Amino acid sequence: MMTKKKMRTPPIFWLLSLFLSTKMVYSQVEDNTVTFKTPSDKFIDITLQAHKGLPRYGEIYYRRGITPYTNNNAFKFLVEMKYMDNIYADMDMGKITKKPLQGTNDKKELHSYLAQTNLLNVASHVCSEEALQDYFCPENSKTKPCRFIDRYGQRKNIGIWGGFGANEFKQMRSYTSFVKDYLKELQSWSATFFKSDMQDAYLVGSVRLIKPYDFKNEGYWITPPLASLGNGPLLNVTFVAITEKEKKLTNQRNQVLFAMSPKEAKKMALEKEILWSVVKGRVVPTSRNEAQIRFDFELESDSIEIYRDPSLLQKIGELSISNLISKY
Repeated sequence: MMTKKKMRTPPIFWLLSLFLSTKMVYSQVEDNTVTFKTPSDKFIDITLQAHKGLPRYGEIYYRRGITPYTNNNAFKFLVEMKYMDNIYADMDMGKITKKPLQGTNDKKELHSYLAQTNLLNVASHVCSEEALQDYFCPENSKTKPCRFIDRYGQRKNIGIWGGFGANEFKQMRSYTSFVKDYLKELQSWSATFFKSDMQDAYLVGSVRLIKPYDFKNEGYWITPPLASLGNGPLLNVTFVAITEKEKKLTNQRNQVLFAMSPKEAKKMALEKEILWSVVKGRVVPTSRNEAQIRFDFELESDSIEIYRDPSLLQKIGELSISNLISKY
């Protein structure tokens, strides 16, 4: 009796299938970005990861070759520039201010140093490649054109005015020329961010699935979605818990019920211990000081979406904050 040989998928079709699936994933992830267009060819566009058309704060998803290029630092330093207007008012535009000694009482000197540091960071991440070559590539550089990106394709922080190896005269010319040619335009662009001093956004965090499935309460217990939020690559954001239910979302000793029927749980087959939570809210500046500008994240929704993947493509359910079930 002859047996049928198992048909093998030709390699070319397997490769084509892999290419198409990868391209589809890239397209889905690529759609989850938001871009702030540059007002001038002196600068570059700023692209951030997003969720449903709004900036994504908290944990960012990165996969080389899949996720599109983002320049989070450009956004961060421009927004900081907007809220450093009182510090920029004391900036010395005629010479470079050295870092003041610790404990100095000269607030104007400190402000000048902080403003110049922010401006250098903005220049590093916001200016076009041509502008960086003009202002931060010394004439005696052994590597012309100078490179301003790292091996991951991200912009580097430029350490000094004029670029690495520039003498004090080149540094001074670079700084004073840049201030004259770029400062006003950069400040004007920074003023367009956070209209009405707020920004609608989504806050993403990771939660841990506590096994096994609870048949009595019909659901999984998970760690509080807003208890382990660290500072992501955008701004220094602090979640503001107002109600008692919201406070339970931030208590690390707490557990929160992620309800689902036994049938749903069996179908979902949640083997991974890590899930991702997404909540919509509003980012607002709350305080300014010489060292840091702080922002609060205020909830604008009663529901928290739960996803099984960091790219936020596989939603598996929601939590209602007002109907939250929790335990210690």
